[in-house]
Amino acid sequence: MDKTQDQKLDEVLELAQFIAEHAATGEQVLELRNEMDLLRHETKKGFDGFQAEFVKVRAEMKEGLDDVKTELGAQIRLMQQELDDIKASLKRLEKKTQEDSDAQAHEIVSLRDRVERLERQIRLLQAA
Repeated sequence: MDKTQDQKLDEVLELAQFIAEHAATGEQVLELRNEMDLLRHETKKGFDGFQAEFVKVRAEMKEGLDDVKTELGAQIRLMQQELDDIKASLKRLEKKTQEDSDAQAHEIVSLRDRVERLERQIRLLQAA
């Protein structure tokens, strides 16, 4: 054998030794696969638990929001009814105020007519 072949043989032996030292055995691969399966199972279990909790919290939040929506709707309807009542009261007050104003104006005109008649009578009496 020449030196090149010896070097190649040494390199191949060195590579074989490296692989033997660092390569995983079938048992190690199987053990690693089992650990990965266990980790995958635990991760899925944790995720499933999280997902179930998320669904529960989401349902509770939806229920709470529905309750708030219902309560706000009831309060808005109550406020609308109160506004309608206030508007009706204002209309009645406007009508009564207008009626009172009209009555006062009529009374003022009537009193003015009486004052004018009395003043004419006084003038006639003073002229006589």
